[in-house]
Amino acid sequence: MALPLLLAGVGEAEARRTARECLERVDLLQRSASFPRTLSGGERQRVAIARAVIRRPRILLCDEPTGSLDPAHAAAVFEILTSVARERAGAAVIVTHDREWARRCATMKMLTASGLIAVVEARPSESAGGGVVPKEAVGIPEY
Repeated sequence: MALPLLLAGVGEAEARRTARECLERVDLLQRSASFPRTLSGGERQRVAIARAVIRRPRILLCDEPTGSLDPAHAAAVFEILTSVARERAGAAVIVTHDREWARRCATMKMLTASGLIAVVEARPSESAGGGVVPKEAVGIPEY
């Protein structure tokens, strides 16, 4: 876990402290000495999330980051990803089939080669029984 920080020139003590904090945020500090082959699939996924955020990147690209997690751990991962994006004034691009995750994402931005064409604030759709307003309802063109 600490290797990316060490390679970036962070001192060993600070790198280890940060690694412990990241593992604690994904509820895996107690498994920090475990070999990867002894971790469950969900534990491995949470280690991957901790590894992805350890250097607090400005942008996170996440493809189904909670796909194999139980609801409690999925909620914790969502909080970690959003807090890292906020702390760094960055963004998280998240691909998910989880409707609850989609509802909690604040903004959809449509980009083309010519630049930003639309910004849509996500809000519950009364006609759809809750969820993100369909792009047809807010006038976002097809590309």
